Amino acid sequence: MQPHKAFALTVALLLGVLLIGCAAHDGVLREPRLTNPPRTEAWLGQVAGPQNENQAEPATAAERMYAGAVRLPLSDDWTWELPDEGRWAISRLELGVPQFDGDRVLVGSSRSAGLFVLERTTGRLLRTIETEGPVQAAPTRIASGWLLVDSFGNLQRLDDDLEPVWPKPYATQGAVFSSAALDGDQVLVATSDDTVVAVGLEDGLWRWSHRRDVTRGALELAILGAPTPQVRGDEVLAGFSDGALVGLDRATGLEKWSVQVGDGQFPDIQSEPVVFDDLIVVGAFGGPLLGIDANSQAIRWRNEDLGASTTMTLVDEALYVSDAKGSLHSINPRTGVADWTWEVKNSQLGSPMRVAGMLLVGDLGGTLHAIDRYEGTSLWTYRPSDGIRIAGIAAAPRSAGRQVLVLTAGGTVRSLLAPAGTPTDLSEEPAHRNDRALSW
Repeated sequence: MQPHKAFALTVALLLGVLLIGCAAHDGVLREPRLTNPPRTEAWLGQVAGPQNENQAEPATAAERMYAGAVRLPLSDDWTWELPDEGRWAISRLELGVPQFDGDRVLVGSSRSAGLFVLERTTGRLLRTIETEGPVQAAPTRIASGWLLVDSFGNLQRLDDDLEPVWPKPYATQGAVFSSAALDGDQVLVATSDDTVVAVGLEDGLWRWSHRRDVTRGALELAILGAPTPQVRGDEVLAGFSDGALVGLDRATGLEKWSVQVGDGQFPDIQSEPVVFDDLIVVGAFGGPLLGIDANSQAIRWRNEDLGASTTMTLVDEALYVSDAKGSLHSINPRTGVADWTWEVKNSQLGSPMRVAGMLLVGDLGGTLHAIDRYEGTSLWTYRPSDGIRIAGIAAAPRSAGRQVLVLTAGGTVRSLLAPAGTPTDLSEEPAHRNDRALSW
């Protein structure tokens, strides 16, 4: 063989190997798959979850202290026990996701009224924001402050110093377990009695409300809560306990269209609908999962084997869904087909959170899992150092920098810490990695 032909053949073979390493088994081009996804994504600059993308340089002492990427394994940092007044029968659930606010952490509890402000580096209680009822909905960050709603349905707007902006909270007249949504100059709240309310952002006054009349059969059971309303164009997407997804007019709250999603004993829509291009993906608690044309409301695909019991997580072109059967699925939102399924035995899963190349998800049996988001394989599990398993985890974890916060149904906020990376560590660079793969 002539030298120039041999060289050309060698180059072609190497290019072929590289392309195979970057492509999925179904022929769809994927992100590079290496033997160490967290380290790979750190090198690529993809180290943060959606809440941290485009974040400015660390400005506070806590942000500098926890700066970096989430890498495994995580270790114990600090814990804080939620106050327990012993007054509410519907407790021990803990659905609220802790929120970062500079050097502070904001968290609610099912056991006691109030929003608790913790020091981010120690977990020390700094102050309590008064509320009438317990706070199970994560506070919503807005341009200048926060939106806060308690489980009694009282909505208030707070400034950056966590002081009230409105003269008084707005009473929605229903129980609320999901976060308020900001929609331009109005705030949207869904109550557990199948009502969506719109309130003015500036004055905290009523604008419109939509109540859906739900008649349940003898075998149907109502699941606690209602998903946060989602906005698409001039419509508000709302899910209800009878299994209907409804498009409401943003200006008036009047129904524009309705699609029946769930049926059977658990038809409730608990998970927020996800908008993906011209599709709306929505699932009932007991199934099915549907892909609905956002313009015509025609059902494009239907997966009878899947449901959505918690908030779904969309990353790039993968939708991660926890169902009521204790399974986590990676779904192609265009087709509704599962790329992989990961299961936990004898338990149910909470909401997944994406961090770099993995998903962090808790189960109601009390374990935090790290799952490879490309392959659906287990990377790591967490139990506290004293050997006693933490109580169930229903709320999604929350991350910022190297810190991960987990709220357990046992009444504990846990701060977990990833090992610090060293900027001068050459092993972070692909060319110097000992475990590098040819498919890079």
